[in-house]
Amino acid sequence: MVDFHSHILPGMDDGSKSEKESIDMLGEYSDRITDVFLTPHFYPDRESPNEFLKRREKSAEVLRNAIEGKNVPVLHLGAEVGYYEGIHNSEEMEKLVISGSRLLLVEMPFRDWNLRMADELIELNRRFGIRPVMAHIDRYNFGKGPNKKAFQHFLNNRGLVQVNAEAVMSMLSRMKVVSMIRKGEIHFIGSDAHNMLMRKPNLDIAIDKLIKAKSEDVLKDLDENVNKYINR
Repeated sequence: MVDFHSHILPGMDDGSKSEKESIDMLGEYSDRITDVFLTPHFYPDRESPNEFLKRREKSAEVLRNAIEGKNVPVLHLGAEVGYYEGIHNSEEMEKLVISGSRLLLVEMPFRDWNLRMADELIELNRRFGIRPVMAHIDRYNFGKGPNKKAFQHFLNNRGLVQVNAEAVMSMLSRMKVVSMIRKGEIHFIGSDAHNMLMRKPNLDIAIDKLIKAKSEDVLKDLDENVNKYINR
């Protein structure tokens, strides 16, 4: 399995604050987790893509040196890009895709969405061949309520979706996640891990919950989606 969304790179954002914390976080993964995508927040109003990439490379180099010789998952660089008006005009988004893919993890605003916002993400794919992935759909009521129309429009136009492992912890939300994966409305799962306190890596726990719920088929679907969209 793959952790599609994490904040393990040290000193990049509100995630890991130190080299030691990053190592401790990586130590939370069992051998079942083969790959972890490192997706620190990128906010275009705070820095340019090039400035972000320079910071990310420095942080990644620190982490690479720290884990040398340790048994940890394979690490891949990416970003969690905060949605902004005009994102569809930025060819620079290509620099922020998940390594080995054309996928861009996008964090939507925590307010009601509209069709124009969905169209901007769809246009990224049409213009640049970048497939947007909506981050942690569970934090937006699984795309229901006021966001339902925009979410369905996004899905109907080759949009991809990631869910947080936390959504698998309770039975009610787990049923929703399983249903959406089976219907092709969720494509990836990630821990969205930020630290070793309240937001530790929890993908192994989610896997155990799904196995106990006899939902191994969705684990297979998630793994097949990674193999389909990403060269590891």
